[in-house]
Amino acid sequence: MRQLGRNVSIRMTAGAVALLLAGCAGPSTRVLPRVDTNPEYQMPGDIPVLEEVNTFYLQEELARLTRSPRPSGSRGESSASAYIRQLLGDYGYETAFQPFQYGREDGTVVSGTNVTAVRSASSPDADILILCAHHDTAIGSPGAVDDTAGVVTMLETARLLARLPSDTELRFVSFSGHEEQNLGSRHYVSTMTEEERNRVIGVIDLDRLGAMTGGNIVLGTVDRKETMLGDLLLEASREITDTSWSYERCAGGDASSFLRGRMPAVTVTRRQSSFGERTPYDRAETVNIEDVAQIVDVICQAVSKIMSPETPSMTAKAHYYNNFHDFAYVQAKDQGIPFGVDPERFAELLGMDGMLSAENTTKTGVRIQNYQFPMKWFGVDQTIITSCYFSDGKLDSLSIEADRAGVDFEDMKERLSAWYGEPRDAGSGPSGTSFEWTDALFRRSFLLTPGQDGFDLEVSPWEPGRSILEQRTVSGTLLEPGVSDPRGRLLCAFTSRLLPEDAVEHIGCLTLYTDGVGGETCYLQRMPSEDEDAEKAQDTQNAQDAQNAQNGAQEKPAKWEIGIDFNDAMTENGRFRDQTETAKMIVRLYGQILEQEDPERYRDGFEAETADGISDDPDQGLGIGEAPGDFTEELPPPPNFEDSFWMYVLTDWQRKEQSVEAEGGPAREVPQTDLWEKRIRYFDRFPELVSYRWHVRMALKLDVTEENEEAGE
Repeated sequence: MRQLGRNVSIRMTAGAVALLLAGCAGPSTRVLPRVDTNPEYQMPGDIPVLEEVNTFYLQEELARLTRSPRPSGSRGESSASAYIRQLLGDYGYETAFQPFQYGREDGTVVSGTNVTAVRSASSPDADILILCAHHDTAIGSPGAVDDTAGVVTMLETARLLARLPSDTELRFVSFSGHEEQNLGSRHYVSTMTEEERNRVIGVIDLDRLGAMTGGNIVLGTVDRKETMLGDLLLEASREITDTSWSYERCAGGDASSFLRGRMPAVTVTRRQSSFGERTPYDRAETVNIEDVAQIVDVICQAVSKIMSPETPSMTAKAHYYNNFHDFAYVQAKDQGIPFGVDPERFAELLGMDGMLSAENTTKTGVRIQNYQFPMKWFGVDQTIITSCYFSDGKLDSLSIEADRAGVDFEDMKERLSAWYGEPRDAGSGPSGTSFEWTDALFRRSFLLTPGQDGFDLEVSPWEPGRSILEQRTVSGTLLEPGVSDPRGRLLCAFTSRLLPEDAVEHIGCLTLYTDGVGGETCYLQRMPSEDEDAEKAQDTQNAQDAQNAQNGAQEKPAKWEIGIDFNDAMTENGRFRDQTETAKMIVRLYGQILEQEDPERYRDGFEAETADGISDDPDQGLGIGEAPGDFTEELPPPPNFEDSFWMYVLTDWQRKEQSVEAEGGPAREVPQTDLWEKRIRYFDRFPELVSYRWHVRMALKLDVTEENEEAGE
């Protein structure tokens, strides 16, 4: 009897079970060849076909894996690794554990276990195709979207492809250590031989799938360029889905580990994050199983074409797409430079390893490291070895020298002027005048200095300061006449949808400003009150104001000004960079208004009722969605007022008690009384906030409970 979910089971007759499982193996059934039991009729040959996705398997695997958080090295992660290996072994693959350990600079050790599954081809020189996901999670999070949905997508794909004929070596890998700078995938790549890497025609990394609010599926590459495998997925998506997938820039992640090993990789992911990611509310019920099933269909169709014996080797074509013979990162005009990151993170974002060229320490004790990376700049086709300087482990400047650039001083000056306009005179030196350009959008400056043998170009971070673009009322009216950016109307309309209907009584102005991408994303400040303005404009009213005060008249409370950074929220073409993050920011700002306008009603009670710690009862100290003994590490600190408020509004924190089947014992109840839930539930006592939650969730088309639907009527 196969169990569906956690507590629901179906009883079938033996004949019904046989019909269901014929050629459709699941977590408890090994994939075996079909046997024709009718001797009077023989098929001309056993012709395997691609079966349909089984959503019951997807649901069961998702429920099983999200029983508890699974940080690298935890008991929950170990249990998940064993379960994943069991399924892949049942499907007929050669499986293995791949444990790893890495020491941090602080002396602590990160450990984890990858799971590998291989279906070898008959030829030792066969192409290799890799599908991967990560089964570890952030501390305290069940990780349904990030990335259990990716794991179950991989598992169902492995099941469906297990019996198809293939001349391609298939590998399925579930990584640990993703949340620890991709340690699992980096370790896996480090164990591959050069011969293996050369045979890899593509890697499909499955990450952050199935979210109900995640937007369209995208094919992520480090430079937004096509890959052979990505194009096949794109073609399959057009045939199967209502909307075609598209390429997006997606730096970092496990795909980056393969790129650094010079293997073409593409990440299948959602355009936007989900509200519950990296929190205890990233649970199985937030995953759209039908969407996951559709992704499996697309991947299976694309991969089945590659693995067909009728398809010739694709190694040369795959590597030609990514031009690994001229391996260089192309720095685009519309791509920022991640100043402040460490060398490992910088290499991850570029998808390539740098070479440590020099290292020393200044008189003040600052450690300076120079890593060199092959890059292309300003449309120059030649690869330029770029020196990247890290001070105490943080990127603080880049340098390009003329003898490595392939262009002279005047040519470089023209290229920079074409991108950033006319430069300013930065002073004269022995070899001539230096020029400086600034990029306010991506907060960087370019200093071009002439030299005897050419020039030196230094790229550094630059703070442009806050620049106000336009101001509007909450209803969208432009406060200052002039030219209005269409993005302003869109962002204002989105903001007003996520504020309560009486917001005009509290918020006087929505300011759209920018200090560049990656700077301050928003602010909240008081506006001068109407009474203060009147007092300044009409001194003759002083006596009347005093009389009003004496008679008990009260001043109108000062309204609020909300500021949102235009460029952090939206791209230049008018699309949200991540609508989920923008929504969280707006709800947080409203939470701050509540906290400051009526602290006695909201803030004081929150602090008084949620300041106590978690109970000493071990069963009461469990994280949400966590079974006893599954997780013994420290939980993340509980959220503050603003974070608790946005989680109350935007996450699916409401749920009934769930029972979890403990290994070797009866099912038991998972308690829902930890400090996280206590803080978030606090807001549910206020009818106006229950109504606000319903209002926001309806505006964002999130699922709402019947209780909240009644509150909004």
